[in-house]
Amino acid sequence: MLIKLFSVCALVACNTVAARQNPKQQYFGPEPGFPLANQFEFKFTNSLGFNDPFEVGIQNGTTLTCRACQAIARAAKGAILKKMSMKAVLASVTELCILFKVQTPYICKEVIGQFGPWALTVAANTMFDEEILCGQLKFCPAFERPLLESPLPPRTRSPSPPQPIDPEGEKLYILHLSDWHFDPDYQEGFEADCGEPLCCRSPHNYGTDAKRPAGMWGDYNCDATRLVIDSMLETIPQVAPKLDFVVMTGDLPPHDIWAETQESVLEVEKTTLMDMKQAFDKMNISAYFSIGNHESAPINSFPTSSMSFNSIEWLYNSLAEQWDSWLSDKSLGELRKAGFYSVDRPQENLKIISINSNLGYRFNWWLHVRRNETDPDNMFQWLINELQESENIGEKVFIIGHMSPLDYIDGLDWFRREFLRIVTRYHDTIAGQFYGHTHYDEFQLFYEYGNSTIMPNNPINVAYIGPSVTPYEDVNPSFRVYEVDKNTKQVLNHFTYALDLVKVNEQKTPDWQLVYSAKEAYGLKDLSPSSWSGLVDRFEVNSQLFDQFFQYKSRRFLPLADSRHRVEPCSLNGKCRQKILCGLRGSKKCQSHETRADTIRLRVTYRNGFVNSSDMEISEDDIDVEVDGIESVVYRSIVELIGKDHDDSVPRAMCH
Repeated sequence: MLIKLFSVCALVACNTVAARQNPKQQYFGPEPGFPLANQFEFKFTNSLGFNDPFEVGIQNGTTLTCRACQAIARAAKGAILKKMSMKAVLASVTELCILFKVQTPYICKEVIGQFGPWALTVAANTMFDEEILCGQLKFCPAFERPLLESPLPPRTRSPSPPQPIDPEGEKLYILHLSDWHFDPDYQEGFEADCGEPLCCRSPHNYGTDAKRPAGMWGDYNCDATRLVIDSMLETIPQVAPKLDFVVMTGDLPPHDIWAETQESVLEVEKTTLMDMKQAFDKMNISAYFSIGNHESAPINSFPTSSMSFNSIEWLYNSLAEQWDSWLSDKSLGELRKAGFYSVDRPQENLKIISINSNLGYRFNWWLHVRRNETDPDNMFQWLINELQESENIGEKVFIIGHMSPLDYIDGLDWFRREFLRIVTRYHDTIAGQFYGHTHYDEFQLFYEYGNSTIMPNNPINVAYIGPSVTPYEDVNPSFRVYEVDKNTKQVLNHFTYALDLVKVNEQKTPDWQLVYSAKEAYGLKDLSPSSWSGLVDRFEVNSQLFDQFFQYKSRRFLPLADSRHRVEPCSLNGKCRQKILCGLRGSKKCQSHETRADTIRLRVTYRNGFVNSSDMEISEDDIDVEVDGIESVVYRSIVELIGKDHDDSVPRAMCH
C-alpha cells in the first residue's frame, strides 16, 4: 500500500513533464463526474507511449538517490496503467498527506481538492518522463533545454567607461515594496500557533483558549494586518519624503492557498492597489509592479499563451485595469499579452523592464506541458529586443521581477541559464535589478557567464532582493529605499526600515526603525558588483560579519524567549552558511542533486537488506521506499503546495 501511495503522489503532486504531440486539450474541473474520470484514465494511459529510459537501463543516474527517484517514477507509471480513476488518485494523495502529518486533515483535504484537478489537467496534457521528473526535483541531473535559436546581437557601441560619481550630484530615491500578503481575515486574539499554513484567523481558538493569541499588530506566523499596512504607508513619506517612484515586486494576496479563488485574489489585489494608489497619489509618484506567484488562483498557475485550455488572461486583464494610471497604452498591451512589460523613461535616460518570473518558476506546472518551448511567451527575445534598443541609444535599464532568475531553490535551470546569458551580454546597460519572493532582505550576484561556465572572478551585476511587508514567516514587516545617482543610474546605497512586532504588540504604538544602511553596515566603498562580491568573500572568513547579515535578513531586533522565533546564528552551521553564501553568489553549484540528496535523505531499502552501492541497478520490483521523517520526493511536492519547510538547514516556506 505504501509504495502505491508513493507512486500515485509522485505522479500527481510532483512536477510532470514532457509535452505530447498535438494533445487533445481538456480541463478537469473541481468536481469531475464518472465520465470525466474515465476520460482522465484514457488520456493518461495513452500518454505513456514513449521511449522509456528504463527499457535500456536507468539513464543519467549518478547517485543512488537519483535511481531511487526514477524507480519510484517507474512504479508510478505502472499504477496509472492500472487505470486508477481521478477520484482514487486524489483520495490516495489525501491519505498520504494525512498519514505523514504534512498538515492537518482539514488542510490536506482542502489543498488537494483545490490543486488536484489542476495537477491532473497538467498531467493529462503531458507524458510522464522519469528522467525529466527526477531532474526537475533535483534528485538527478537537470534536463537542459536547448539555447535560444537566435544568437545575441553583437554590440552596436563600445561600453562606456565607468563615469565618476559626483558626491554633490542629483539623486533619485526609489521605494521597494515586496511580498505584501495582506490578510483581510486576520483577527487579533485568535490562535497564532494553529498548526496550519496560515493562522490568526477563524475558526481556531480565541482569547484565553488560544495557546498563543494573535497580537493586535500581527504575528510571525501570520500575514500582514491592516494596522501594519496603514502604519507603513503613513511612515514612508516621513522617512523618504523625496521619492521619485516605487517598485512593487509582487505577491499581494495572503497565504491561505487552500481557500483562494480567482474572485478572492482579485478582491485582495484591488483593495491593496487602492491603498497604494491613495498613498502614492498624495506623494505624486508612480508605482511599477511585477507579478508574483501568489497573484493567480490556484497559486503558481501561469499557463503560457500557447495553452488555450486554461487562459490566464483574467489576471493580466484585471491587473492592467488596476495599473492603467501608471502605465502607457504600450505597456498595458504588453502586460495583457503575457504579464511582462517595459516603461519608457520614467526618469531621463532610464527604462524599467518588468519580467514575468513565473515563466521560469519551478512550481508553475503549466511550463511542463510545453517543455520544448525554449522561450515561453517569447519573453527572452522580447527582453533582448528591449535591452538592445536601450543600448543603441545609450540609456540605462532597471529590471524588476518577483523571483530572481538566479533563485536556486525555486528557479528553473534553463531559465537561469538564458537569463545569465542575457545579463552577461547587456550588463553595461542594466544598472540594477530588483526582486522579492524570499521574504528576506538580501542580494544576489551575477558573474560573467560563457561557454556554459560561470566565471566567479568577474562579478558583473547585482540583484537586490527586497524584504517582505508580511511578517510571514519569522521576519519583521519591512520596506527598502534606494539612493541612486541620477546621472549614471548607479545604486549608491540602500536603507531598510522595519517594524518590531514584539515591541509594537506590547506598546501598541508603531515605531518604524532604520535597521541598517548597506554602505555603513558593511563598510562598503560603493555598491558595485565587485564590492558586493568582496563582501561575500568576507562573510566566509568573518563569522561576526556574517551573523550580522543573517540578522538583517529577517530584520529581527532581538532574539525572543519563544525558541520558535529565535534567530540562531547560522555561522555555527556549516551547511547553512555555505548554502547562503552559495545563493548570494548565484552559483550553479547550489543546484546540484547531491545537495538536494543531503537535504532530503531518501533512503532505499531492498527486501534483502540495506544497499549502499551506487553501482547496483534498481528496478521497481525490488524497491520499497522508507522515508526519514517525512522528507521524500513525495513530501517535497506536497510541501510546495502547503508551504511547510522542507529544508532543515535554511528555513524557507516554499510557497513564498
